[in-house]
Amino acid sequence: MNAVNILLPDNFKNYNQMKKIINGVLYDSEKAQKIIEVEAGIGNRKLYKTVNSNFFTLENDAEIVPMSKQESIDFMRIHQAKIEPKKFQQILNVFFGFNDKIQNPLKNALKIAEASNEVLHLSQPGRQFLLAKNENIDLLTSGEALAWIEENQINITNLDLVLHNWFPTIKRA
Repeated sequence: MNAVNILLPDNFKNYNQMKKIINGVLYDSEKAQKIIEVEAGIGNRKLYKTVNSNFFTLENDAEIVPMSKQESIDFMRIHQAKIEPKKFQQILNVFFGFNDKIQNPLKNALKIAEASNEVLHLSQPGRQFLLAKNENIDLLTSGEALAWIEENQINITNLDLVLHNWFPTIKRA
């Protein structure tokens, strides 16, 4: 992937505006519409939509990461608990074209394993691992999901089934 970072301060006053060309597409945080800004475990993340309906995040005012529409919707769902419900629905209507209320991100997800007050799910159709803790939902990589299973294996009653169905390439002793 060829990418060029171009920091463009506005008269050296505002350094959090950024442009980046990725795969021939210009992402410009100054010209795009900012959808939402959240503080996440990895720092500050801002979700944007360009005039050509491309989505991207600006992470910690330093890195632009392109996202598909579905990834942007998933981003919104993951951070739904941090957004006032009325504003959340308004964002979905305006930026993503939803007219109906958004479904719970876990509604169509498969429950894979449960331990203590945490439940591991696999989203459909995105096939992403979601870890539900109280009212929070975290997106996990398959490696993080496997690490969670390893950490909680003593409390998972159907461990063999979970490993067989969702991690078939794991080696068994």
